[in-house]
Amino acid sequence: MQFHKIIKQRKSVREFKEGNLENKDIDALMEFADSVKSIEGDISTTFYFVKDGNKAYEKMVGYAGYYGMPIEGPHYLLLMSEKKNNYKINAGYMMEQVMVKAMEMEIGTCWIDILEEKRVDLKSALKIDIEGEIAAIVALGYPKTNIFGIEIPLTGRKSIEEFVYKKSWGELMSLGELSQRGLQDVFYYVRYAPSWGNIQPWKFIIDDYRLILTMHQEKEDKVLEDHDLECGIMMLYIEKMMHSQGISGKWTLNIGDIDSEEYKIPESYKVMGWFPI
Repeated sequence: MQFHKIIKQRKSVREFKEGNLENKDIDALMEFADSVKSIEGDISTTFYFVKDGNKAYEKMVGYAGYYGMPIEGPHYLLLMSEKKNNYKINAGYMMEQVMVKAMEMEIGTCWIDILEEKRVDLKSALKIDIEGEIAAIVALGYPKTNIFGIEIPLTGRKSIEEFVYKKSWGELMSLGELSQRGLQDVFYYVRYAPSWGNIQPWKFIIDDYRLILTMHQEKEDKVLEDHDLECGIMMLYIEKMMHSQGISGKWTLNIGDIDSEEYKIPESYKVMGWFPI
């Protein structure tokens, strides 16, 4: 199935059927997970599948989930990562690829937040003997109610004009201008990207030859340390949609040549990277 069709149906699942995934589905998903590409090639990562979700859930209470209450799932998938620059961005980029694949396989998934101050303790509680930090967690299982084949409405999502600027912060870019550059469909579909509390912490600036991604940096409700995971998710969505429109390229995370003052970017937003257009 084409990427844009999958993400129109992409939905977080918070209630799962009792029972495990079939072994063939676990094997197929993990084989795919082992093949996903990273956005930062020099970061060592490992996907770790937790089969006994009940036992893992009990150990995660107080360490992960909304205010320490995780979603109960038959299984969990963790991404263990070397702790380096941009490792959470990379984790979001990699894990979302697996979640989109799971959706295609009719497997339900849900992101689970990790309480930042409990990240090290969580690894110990789960008795994970693998190098690296737990960078991302999702719950996995067959959804209790059928969600497949149903498009998710864009209710509550920002309009394109609210998060895409031209040349400088606050300078609106019309849909006609986006269409002329072959970008209108890109931004229509990336609005389906998930974010914590659906706050959609991203804004873009389109320059002559590149698309600059900025992310809101203030903590939301004192729960999140940052929005790096969501940044990685959005980078994946942009990249996939750009490629589907015949615009090749990859993200550059070395943003030393981008002057926030020149683009009038407010202090509450941070430049995360740019994509060539």
